[in-house]
Amino acid sequence: MTGIKCPKCGKEEIIKGELKHSGSVLFVPDNHKKMIINKASGVKVDACKNCGYLFNFYLKDLGNL
Repeated sequence: MTGIKCPKCGKEEIIKGELKHSGSVLFVPDNHKKMIINKASGVKVDACKNCGYLFNFYLKDLGNL
C-alpha cells in the first residue's frame, strides 16, 4: 500500500512507472526550438491498477532542464 489513492476510483492499488514509446516520450521545454536530448527529461507517472487512470505526471530528471 502506497498511501496514494486514485483520484478517479479511490482505490489504493497504484503502480509507479514511466511513459514509454518505441523512440522515447520526453518533456522538452518550449524555449528549445529543436529537441535537444540533453535538455529533455523522461516522464514518470502513477497508474491505478483497478481502473487504469494515469495521474501524477512528473519529470524524471529535473537536472537536465
